[in-house]
Amino acid sequence: MVSYKTGTECVDWPQLYHLYSQVELVASLGKRSEFNKIKSAFINSFKVVTAGKADKLVGAGRLISDGICYGTIFDLGVLPEYQKQGIGRHDE
Repeated sequence: MVSYKTGTECVDWPQLYHLYSQVELVASLGKRSEFNKIKSAFINSFKVVTAGKADKLVGAGRLISDGICYGTIFDLGVLPEYQKQGIGRHDE
């Protein structure tokens, strides 16, 4: 079963960096090992959601918003071996 968490307080940063090095999002910063930039991007996002199975981070995404009427989802990624299971849509 997949569990979802919001916020950056509970993010396992090494696992998040691994995720984005695998799925090549966050402007491919993971492939270039620019982990401080990834962390900064997530901390400065309006909302962050992570998906996990047991103790493994399998998906994540973030929302950029003005906090009033506009927002856009960015960097919604799921590890390749967990894709096509509805994790990014929160299907259960």
